[in-house]
Amino acid sequence: MREIEGRLAERQEDVRRLGDLTETAVILGDLDAARTLADQLMDMTNSPGMARRMGEAADLCGESDRALKHFHKALEVSINTRDRPETAITRFDMAKLLLGHYPERRDEAMRHLEFAIAEFRDMKMRPSLDPALALMEEAESGPSRRTSHPGGLTPREFEVLGLIAKGASNREIGNELFLTVRTVERHTTNIYKKIDARGRADAIAYALRHEMNGAT
Repeated sequence: MREIEGRLAERQEDVRRLGDLTETAVILGDLDAARTLADQLMDMTNSPGMARRMGEAADLCGESDRALKHFHKALEVSINTRDRPETAITRFDMAKLLLGHYPERRDEAMRHLEFAIAEFRDMKMRPSLDPALALMEEAESGPSRRTSHPGGLTPREFEVLGLIAKGASNREIGNELFLTVRTVERHTTNIYKKIDARGRADAIAYALRHEMNGAT
């Protein structure tokens, strides 16, 4: 029995080391190392963290479909094991992959991203929250978000203006939309320029004229 336990411990240590090396290869952008290490991890574990790292390695190597499969596995395992941080990180990784390689699945990507941001905030995972917020800002300002809202407002600016019309403060708007106060301020500045508003009173009047006070 002790011999079996010893082998299991060695196996777990090998898996941990491979996982750490795979993560390092991804961070360094070493495609060959990431691919080789991910292949070695393939049949060694059902850990959500390892499956996620294998997905990251596949993504780095340009194997989007393979990466997506790994992320789905990681998400399934993390949910089943109630590993909340891994669930949030995996959904963030899926959001990045979908936004970058599957534009037709943008809505799904944004749901994953919004979920991850809310969880990162709640768990105070600042190192993960910052890049997630940056991805949200990038996604919101991308060309695919341009629509025919009044004044040429983007969908996010439309939402912000609707909340301004309801009397929400910048902090309240940020909490509602999972944005930083600085991001809300940037959106507000852009809104004022587009609708030629000198302040909140003008913005509220504009929103009311266009029946935007109920925007969500």
